[in-house]
Amino acid sequence: MKVVLSSTNPPSKLVAHAVAVLFVAVALIFQFFLNTLHGQTAPFMPFFAAVMAAAWYGGLWPGLVATITSGIIAAISFIEPFNTFSPTNSHKMFLLVTFVGIGGLVSWLHQSLKDTLQRTQDALRKQQESEEKASVNETRFRRAIEEAPFPIMLHAEDGTILSVNRTWTELTGYHLEQLPKLSDWIEQTADNKELARREAKRALRRDSLPCEVILRTNRGIGRLLRAVA
Repeated sequence: MKVVLSSTNPPSKLVAHAVAVLFVAVALIFQFFLNTLHGQTAPFMPFFAAVMAAAWYGGLWPGLVATITSGIIAAISFIEPFNTFSPTNSHKMFLLVTFVGIGGLVSWLHQSLKDTLQRTQDALRKQQESEEKASVNETRFRRAIEEAPFPIMLHAEDGTILSVNRTWTELTGYHLEQLPKLSDWIEQTADNKELARREAKRALRRDSLPCEVILRTNRGIGRLLRAVA
């Protein structure tokens, strides 16, 4: 399976913070508009949207910038007494601390999500690169076998023939489809079938030494094959 990744570059810190301030400005205008239509409404409602948008766009720090900026503006402009900011005003401080706490949590969650997505993309990209490299190596390996000047046969542990190269086919006259198993080759081509069976068993155990067997081509011509497993 091939995974296609879209490459998205994160915004620079300057751009992300500037966009966070822009979101706060839009929320401020919207809050003034709501107050004009309906009088004093929930002072932080549009600013929550600004914090979420800033955190979504830039992550933790732009979200915190939007949170703190929004909190101070809302506390001064939309919570009585207006145009003042006093730490001794418990009502304002409670609302401000609550808003900043929620905004900080939202910003942290957005940053965690961004980090998780980035790690996932990095892992998928590494997996894709590994698969592509493995595919290239496999292609080179198969080409090297196919173009080798000496006969090569690849087989599985159960004796199934996986591949024979062009030189093997040219020397023996047989194709893979005609003799798909080692036992087929032995019965069809080996002069000394007992020796060939014994060497085939050793080859499947991967402990065989080089041996010489005589194979008959499809024209009945005997060829001496020095086999190495």
